[in-house]
Amino acid sequence: MTRDIAFVTAFSPTYTAIAEITLPRMAAAAKAAGATFYSHALDYNGRMERPLGWMKIPLLRQALEEHAAVWYIDADVLLCREITHRDLDAWFFDRHADLVIARDYGGSPARELQRAEFGIDAQVGSFFLRRSAWTAKLVDEWWAQDDLIPHQFQEQAALCRLLAKDRSHAQIDEQAEYNRWLRHWKPGDATCHFAGIDNRFNVIRELSLCSLRSFAAV
Repeated sequence: MTRDIAFVTAFSPTYTAIAEITLPRMAAAAKAAGATFYSHALDYNGRMERPLGWMKIPLLRQALEEHAAVWYIDADVLLCREITHRDLDAWFFDRHADLVIARDYGGSPARELQRAEFGIDAQVGSFFLRRSAWTAKLVDEWWAQDDLIPHQFQEQAALCRLLAKDRSHAQIDEQAEYNRWLRHWKPGDATCHFAGIDNRFNVIRELSLCSLRSFAAV
């Protein structure tokens, strides 16, 4: 099976210390999977037209011009073991969907508020996109939801609103190993997402050391 996929991440200067831990593993995982790794260091300083979270959208559009698929990974997602072709097939390539994304963790305020407002929730810290006409339309319309820039959940709310209208090509998982939250993480899981965690740098560093043997590439 051809797996023409790009791994894409982006981070601001406030995430530099975290990125120094997480990005080398993403790069190593991409190399092992035969994927292309794109790491974007984004600096506010008044030069970005939107808040950082929104800037993943043009990066996704750009990557999809060059590759058949994209795995977007937030900088605060730690890969805790090597990623295999079997993982990528199970999470994405063997599934008949152009967007594969997971819901927020159970009990998350974002999850409940988004479901109340849009009737659906999805978490944009780690997800897959397949190049298609449906995906191109989704990405363009996602960026166009600029009325939600002031929203509490910003680009995540914008995607939820779009999926509430059309999720015919989307698969929304309840829980997923490609976006495992710390509260659900267990040894052997491929990823751990640290969004909303206090003192996350120290927690990420500790887990990265504990999982080092499971990630021989780094």
